[in-house]
Amino acid sequence: MIGFYNYTVYLTYASLFSAMIGVYSLAINDGKGVGIAIICMMISGFLDLFDGIVARTKKDRTSFERRNGIQIDSLVDLVAFGVLPALIGYKIGITFWWGIIITFSYVLASVIRLSYFNCLTEEPINPDFSGFVGVPVTSAALVFPIVYLMKKLFERDEFKYFYALIMLTLAMLFVSKVKIKKPGKKVVIAILLFGFLIALAIILRYFRFKGRI
Repeated sequence: MIGFYNYTVYLTYASLFSAMIGVYSLAINDGKGVGIAIICMMISGFLDLFDGIVARTKKDRTSFERRNGIQIDSLVDLVAFGVLPALIGYKIGITFWWGIIITFSYVLASVIRLSYFNCLTEEPINPDFSGFVGVPVTSAALVFPIVYLMKKLFERDEFKYFYALIMLTLAMLFVSKVKIKKPGKKVVIAILLFGFLIALAIILRYFRFKGRI
């Protein structure tokens, strides 16, 4: 079989499975599985945070293995942080014409940002800068759960407009030229703790409303 099947890619594959569970939760629950989809997105974000670290522990990786890892990581990110948030938007009611345009633009911006990142790994524009150009697509794993927890602050119709606005903002940030330094260990730990608290709040909300989220 073509492809690679070792511990360097298992977390990436697991991230894809998590994202697909989120997609199916939206499909089989008649739009009531948004909470599960949000949690799945956060799990994908958590796995994405560590897949690169795990892959780099294999010292004898070939150049082809490294390039393959970059490609599959971006493809999975497109599903987990590009397509899944767009489907969530559709399920919460973003079916009006300008909302659909925003949804399509968000997915397109995700593709553009991820392909640009892949090119940068092959040919850095500024070799002295080791951070991100444009806001990483994986930021969706933290932004949308926070947005979702704000749902009760809005009326049903109002929230879908707010969600669409967040999608538009993120889409523009994905393709912006803003330079962001890679976070240090303390920042990563703080993000993990913050993400854990958000995930816990969503899980508690889910069981409180018996899945009607």
